[in-house]
Amino acid sequence: MKKHKFLVVLLAVLVALCMAFGLAGCDEKPDETGKNPPITDPSGGDQDNQGNQGGTQKPDDGEQGGTQKPDDGEQGGSQKPDDSEQGGTQKPDDGEQGGTQKPDDSEQGGSPAPHVHSYGEWKVETPATHLKEGVERQYCECGEYKEQSIPKLTEHTYGDWQEVEPATHLKEGVRRQYCECGEYQEQSIPKLTEHTYGDWQVETPATHLKEGVERQYCECGEYNEKSIPKVEGHTFGEWRVTKESTCKEAGIKERECACGEKETETLPLAGHDFENMTCKFCGIQASLGLHYTLIHGYEEYAVSDIGECKDTDLIITNNYQGKPVTAIGDKAFYQCARLTSINIPDSVTSIGGNAFYGCSNLKEVHISDLATWCKINFGNIYSNPLSYAQHLFMDGEEVTQLKIPNSVTSIGRYAFLGCRGLVSVTIDGGVTEIGEAAFRLCAKLTSVNLIYGQ
Repeated sequence: MKKHKFLVVLLAVLVALCMAFGLAGCDEKPDETGKNPPITDPSGGDQDNQGNQGGTQKPDDGEQGGTQKPDDGEQGGSQKPDDSEQGGTQKPDDGEQGGTQKPDDSEQGGSPAPHVHSYGEWKVETPATHLKEGVERQYCECGEYKEQSIPKLTEHTYGDWQEVEPATHLKEGVRRQYCECGEYQEQSIPKLTEHTYGDWQVETPATHLKEGVERQYCECGEYNEKSIPKVEGHTFGEWRVTKESTCKEAGIKERECACGEKETETLPLAGHDFENMTCKFCGIQASLGLHYTLIHGYEEYAVSDIGECKDTDLIITNNYQGKPVTAIGDKAFYQCARLTSINIPDSVTSIGGNAFYGCSNLKEVHISDLATWCKINFGNIYSNPLSYAQHLFMDGEEVTQLKIPNSVTSIGRYAFLGCRGLVSVTIDGGVTEIGEAAFRLCAKLTSVNLIYGQ
């Protein structure tokens, strides 16, 4: 009997030791929780419950002896920090971060936060009328917008008042406001209390003999009148030519004052007027043998080259075969070194490039109309024979004191280039433009006078 009790006690001690060192039930599989199943006492008693254990005990989740495994409530010894109270090194939560923090979505060093539209006030894009709806929009600073319609108006939309008929002292005026549909509102403008006079009009011009008269008229026929003071000196009318100039005889022009006084002036000599290559007035012969070419729709002629002409004093006709000669062509007299003088008619309006290049023996250029000479279109510096001749003659006399007439408004380029005979130039107030190199190389030119107000 004593032997039997001893064996029972020894077995219990061995079981307790196995449990303490994890040897109990080593031949059995753990359950799903990772724990071994309890060992049943051979005597029928439960020796491994979760309450109190004899010998070395395996701690349960309630009370722990010796080395304890901390639970989620109270921790002994080395504790695993929970989310509410942290000891030692803490893992930061999303609210309060200790140590190195993990940035949230609002503060990141990487991609920016997504854009959220922020719209401003509504703005009218198209105003509404009674014919159609309008449009208004709200804009975000990024350019996106919201749009909504504005209902049609229930009435016409009229513009500003417009005067249709002005009022006078005889009748009322009319003004209207128009809608875009064509409808309008109309109002009358009250009559004026006084006459409505127009601009002053000269009825009788003043002279040196008597005062003039000017009036302002009202539409009713009434008018205001005032006198124009007498003028000093004669008041002449327009010039009229009473005798035409020829190449031999000067013409005459005159104008008359209201008092009967007349003023006359002598006209300059005209150029030669050729008929069948002979001047009708002086009988001089134009140079024969020159070649002519039809230009400008076969209505005009240009001198194209020297042809068979042997003259050294060249006279160009102003018309050829019944048509005017208006041009001298490019290189027309190129390298004609035998030429000593040339007479250019006032019908010529253009001279082509290098027309007189190489005419090194030219000494005189004869013209009959200074105003026409100023208008000639020279192609280049060798288009003007003055570049070699250096002396200009008009009506047989050399031009040394040049006076540009009032009828001239522009002096063409190269017009007097190389004219070494010029000493003085007087330019009237009518001239508004002087072309390139118009007076270049005029070595003796010492005086230039500009006259304004005439």
